[in-house]
Amino acid sequence: MIGVLTLLALLGRAHAEPTELPLQDGDIVLHKSRSAQSTALRAATGSPYTHVGLAFTRDGTVQILEAVQPVRWTPLADWVARGHSAHVVVVRAEEPLTEHDVATLRRSAEGHLGRDYDLLFRWDDARIYCSELVYKAYAAIGRPVGDLVPLGSFDLTSDAVQQLVRTRTRASLDLSEPVVAPASMLDHAGFRIVHSTDPSVPAH
Repeated sequence: MIGVLTLLALLGRAHAEPTELPLQDGDIVLHKSRSAQSTALRAATGSPYTHVGLAFTRDGTVQILEAVQPVRWTPLADWVARGHSAHVVVVRAEEPLTEHDVATLRRSAEGHLGRDYDLLFRWDDARIYCSELVYKAYAAIGRPVGDLVPLGSFDLTSDAVQQLVRTRTRASLDLSEPVVAPASMLDHAGFRIVHSTDPSVPAH
């Protein structure tokens, strides 16, 4: 267990201010990504929360295991600062994780370290995207989190989404491809929001 920690996160260009994040090993953390694809993801999912990772203690510090390019460990403060307005939402399993759960969860997620980011959001393991990493890690302990739905169930009509599709593939999309969005992990059965720095997403 990580326990209650204090970190200094840069809020915009202002002075660094302390932000308390009560984290435990295996917690799911989400933020509002400022990546190039985030506009399209917001349009497709209807949520500003477009990036997710897993928190663990590593080398005596809190780090986030995340699927970016490539899948890697990122210091918590760097991960928080990368999100819009330093907003962070922490999601936790309602039934506490055992030590075995945590070890299995971490081993599953670490199995993807170094793997390339999946620009096409496919469900195979050749490449992997952020919410796929979290979903598959929790599935390894029998607690998949998030809604696995067909790609065609998202809103793919916006200009931002269409531009992203044209940039990444010349082939037609398989609308039956199973996809899990970060936002679906915010309100999933068996999990709850235990901390949020975003007033629009309260803890409960």
